[in-house]
Amino acid sequence: MKRILTLTICILICSVTCFAQKRKTIDRTKTEKVRSTQKTQPKVSSSTEKGYSNKPKVVSTAPKQSQKKPVKSTSKKSYFSISSQYASFGSDGGNRTFTVSSSAAWKISVNTANWGHLSRSGNTLYLRVDANNSSSSRTDYFIISSGSKSIRVDISQGKSNSLTVSTESLSFSSAGGSRTITVNSSSSWKIGTKTYDWGHLSTDGNTVTLRVDANTSTNSRTDYFTIKSGNLEKRINISQSGNTQTTSNNATIKSVYVSNDADVDGEKGLSVKVSFDVSGMKGHNGRVSCYFYDTNGNALIDRNNRYHTSGTPSNVASGEDIKPRYDNSTYTDFEIKIPYSELHLSSTYSRTLRVDVVVWDYYSGSGKEVARKDGTTFTCVPNISYLKVDGSTTNKSKYFGESGGREYYSVNTSASTYETWGVPSWCRIENKTSSGFTLVCERNTSRSSRSDYMKVKAAGKEIRIDIEQEASSGPTASITSVEQFHNVINGYVKGMNLKLKFDVSGMQGRMVKATAWFYYADNSTKLNNAYGGQVSVSSSDRAPYKNTTFTMNLFMPYPGLNMAPGWSGSLSFDIVIYDGSGNVLARKNNYSFTFSNF
Repeated sequence: MKRILTLTICILICSVTCFAQKRKTIDRTKTEKVRSTQKTQPKVSSSTEKGYSNKPKVVSTAPKQSQKKPVKSTSKKSYFSISSQYASFGSDGGNRTFTVSSSAAWKISVNTANWGHLSRSGNTLYLRVDANNSSSSRTDYFIISSGSKSIRVDISQGKSNSLTVSTESLSFSSAGGSRTITVNSSSSWKIGTKTYDWGHLSTDGNTVTLRVDANTSTNSRTDYFTIKSGNLEKRINISQSGNTQTTSNNATIKSVYVSNDADVDGEKGLSVKVSFDVSGMKGHNGRVSCYFYDTNGNALIDRNNRYHTSGTPSNVASGEDIKPRYDNSTYTDFEIKIPYSELHLSSTYSRTLRVDVVVWDYYSGSGKEVARKDGTTFTCVPNISYLKVDGSTTNKSKYFGESGGREYYSVNTSASTYETWGVPSWCRIENKTSSGFTLVCERNTSRSSRSDYMKVKAAGKEIRIDIEQEASSGPTASITSVEQFHNVINGYVKGMNLKLKFDVSGMQGRMVKATAWFYYADNSTKLNNAYGGQVSVSSSDRAPYKNTTFTMNLFMPYPGLNMAPGWSGSLSFDIVIYDGSGNVLARKNNYSFTFSNF
């Protein structure tokens, strides 16, 4: 029984063992799935059963392409720009205006340095730059931004002038003499205020020579002159000691003779010839003077401060200086002239007048009367027609360099008015008054010299002024057209747009700037902005070629004209083309327009 039980247990154990081994074999041959850690890893079958390939099966995970048509975008195109990314100023500073165009809100993200001042009105930026008083040029910039976009605008300003002199005081003995000073300046300079007639100035390069006459007076005397360079000025003080010598002097007037129709620098007038002897006046400064009266003994009153005495009222007088070379000197027919017009008579008929003649000695400083002859009568015919330019009736000539310039001409005529005739197109007349005018010559942008002439006409007479100008040696420009478009909306601001077309040569790779300067209707009185500077608008670009044709638009917002509410009338502007250093390449003036600030 025990043996049967044991055998039964053994059979059970064997059965269990065989079943376990069979289950394990089946598990090994069963197909298993292998998971990939990558999303695009293909599925691989690992079955080794007969009839199956060991090559992995690759299952594509690429998405299926849509069969739908793409949807067209309806969003608007964004934009962001500024009218100019460069502004150049001279040492005096000034103002510039920029127009910003943007499809979205914008701001000033980086401001200027403390010498630059930015302000904004709508989509217009106003830049004001202080004067540069240093001896070095300087640069700056500001940045505007809209969203993730930004624009940088560069600013440059030239350096201020420097001016020094070797001495600021000169002293002389009574004998006079010559002294020199040396001038050092960063730019061109000139003599501003000149000396009295006992001092004589001349220049040679950077040297100024002062020659002083002998002082025959016992009193010392002082004077000064100035040297100017731009806005800088140096004053040189002059002192001279008095003469301690003394002398006795006298004179005798032997005759006085008056004649009519004398030529007085192109005018008709009187000639007074005086014969006289002097003694004790060797080397002395003296003068022979004529004083004019009516037959009742009333002095003729001066009206224009040309031929006159000192004091109030000023009377009509004329005279000539003398300086005897001998202790005893004789003068025969010493002549003193005066134009008829300076007698200030109101009619053209013959008139009897009287002249008194006096010989003066100025050795002691104040005049000493050494001889007199009164009561010489004569007749004259006043108001003879005449014309003088710069004090003479002869023709004039003027030569300008390529940069042009200004020249003032005085005019004196018997007529009530005068005419400036035939002014060349490259010149203009400014500040014309009854006593003179200024001739302005524009820059020559041509590589050829040019010449022309004009005339001053009055009283049936004319004086010709010949004008010459040298050719340009550097870059040139010419303005071919200027168009005006008014009531234009730019960045929500109404204004005027100026379309310019101009040609530039010799400026390849360099900046070129166009500026419109605004004036009142006379094209002379400047239109000032809120900061006190002249109203202007500019645009700059770089010339890509040796010879470049530019088309530029200058937008001037109407608020930038700074006119009072309710103002209405005519205004004007000039167009100027500059190089990057601020030199004028071309200019056209007096483009007029009407404006109403309602």
